[in-house]
Amino acid sequence: MTKSPRSSLVIGAIFVAVGIGGIVNQALGFGATRSLDLEVTLAIVVRLLAVVGGLALIRGKSWARWLLLAWLVWHIVLGAMHSMEALLIHIAITAVIGWFLIRRVAVPSERESKCLTEGGGPES
Repeated sequence: MTKSPRSSLVIGAIFVAVGIGGIVNQALGFGATRSLDLEVTLAIVVRLLAVVGGLALIRGKSWARWLLLAWLVWHIVLGAMHSMEALLIHIAITAVIGWFLIRRVAVPSERESKCLTEGGGPES
């Protein structure tokens, strides 16, 4: 396993916390009048994706960046359905987190990972 950059660790932990927090909130919100319908099921699946993506990002998996970016874009769409304020907040959050996710040092490339695990330098 390669060492992930600090920003990936922090962002991954945030997504894990948000996903678990959302699932717990959803579970506590069930009352006698609320059943497990399609909307609730989809919300839980989206929150599980945040947890999976966060854990994978912490482990240094490149595909996790794209999963989390898709997750963020989905929330822009949801924000657009609510209010202009929610839309703008989701766009701002996506821009900041997205920048950290797509920059070159977010997840080491396969070549860099191989060099790091074999003890070689960049010229190897």
